[in-house]
Amino acid sequence: IAIMVCSTSYATLMSGRIFVGLGVGIGFAVTPVYISEISPRSRRGFFVSWSEIGTNFGIVLGFMA
Repeated sequence: IAIMVCSTSYATLMSGRIFVGLGVGIGFAVTPVYISEISPRSRRGFFVSWSEIGTNFGIVLGFMA
């Protein structure tokens, strides 16, 4: 985020956005796997589903803003 804040050119801003986008994308891919690994077997689907529902709800709120 500091790259985007301190950018002085369009190219620097876009490189910061790419860097942050890759980090967020990896986080979205890894989080459900991590939740499913640490949760008890009987509650695994519940926790992963709520993680995905929360993510989608946040995306909807972002589009509505």
